[in-house]
Amino acid sequence: MHTEVYTHASYSYYSEPQYVLALKIISLALIIFTGILGNSMVVYTIIRDKRLHRPPFYYLVSLAMSDLARSVFCLPFVLTTVIQGYVWVYGENACILVGFTNTFFIYSSAVTFLLISGDRYVGVVQTRFYRRKCGGLLSLAFIVFGWGVAFLVSFPPIFGLGSYTFVPSEAQCTYSHTHYRSNDTLVFLLVFTFIMSLSLLLYYRILMFLRNHRKMYPFFHQPARSNNWTFLGPGANGQALVNWLNGFTGFRQNPWLNPIAAGFQMPPRQLGRTVNLKVVKGEHLSRLFFTVTLVFDILWVPYLVLSYWQVFEVSHQLSSTFIGVAAWCSYLAVAVNPLVYLCCSGTLRRAFRPEIESYSKRGTLRE
Repeated sequence: MHTEVYTHASYSYYSEPQYVLALKIISLALIIFTGILGNSMVVYTIIRDKRLHRPPFYYLVSLAMSDLARSVFCLPFVLTTVIQGYVWVYGENACILVGFTNTFFIYSSAVTFLLISGDRYVGVVQTRFYRRKCGGLLSLAFIVFGWGVAFLVSFPPIFGLGSYTFVPSEAQCTYSHTHYRSNDTLVFLLVFTFIMSLSLLLYYRILMFLRNHRKMYPFFHQPARSNNWTFLGPGANGQALVNWLNGFTGFRQNPWLNPIAAGFQMPPRQLGRTVNLKVVKGEHLSRLFFTVTLVFDILWVPYLVLSYWQVFEVSHQLSSTFIGVAAWCSYLAVAVNPLVYLCCSGTLRRAFRPEIESYSKRGTLRE
């Protein structure tokens, strides 16, 4: 696609075919609509259903609120900028404010994903500790901490550390990604990349833990530790039955070894292996949040590639098509996240189904 660059009021904008412009406008409108509707549904469902008032879903509310706020306060400026020909007409101060707001909500979402992965790791690996200690107040404290971290990361450019400026190729006010020697945005990129990588690392640890505790182990019989084969009192733990089944008894014939002498026919003996008896709960929630985190990371990978490319000033320039796709993928995250929740989480679907049915009944009665 050939793109010509023009200059207007200290900003640059792109002249492109009408069908491309229409496609971008329609896609942005759908992203904004889906982001507002989907995230509102998620927040409403969790608040309404008391069964979802537990730590994993508290973080989900925080995440949905970040995406909802970005859909309401940031993406409409992108839409109007595209309609006006990639020209920012709201002034420099508004650009700084919108850039800060956009960055704040992006980092708050990333930090929330990290908190969710930490919550899932503790909930799967340290189940008893998680049930005793990880309640609503602790989750709220972590959520406030995460939003504070996002604020500290996104606020410095307002005072000149880095800079917020209008980027015509992305149709948004964001970090000015220039060479790392003349700009501090490399630090912010590294922080964002570290948060995303650490989240995936925690899910990898969860996967390895579940894999190790699903292995089949041979059913070994421990040797007897008693003077009279009775194994009464504390410490027996069923060992008397195990030894009796294997013939280590002096007071009764084991029917497994001689069923005819025992006077009855025993069913065929089932030999094999047994699984580890440790129960791991919350696995379905871990799969859900891992799916959401993976989708979020995949959508942000093109934009990270673009940002690092600009920071290190690689000689070969990326095409305008790739720049547009990378920017639109970052916008798409606010709409895809709630769709993944509702599609992959049976709990959320079951909680929201009564609301849909009651709304349908009200519509039928009105007719």
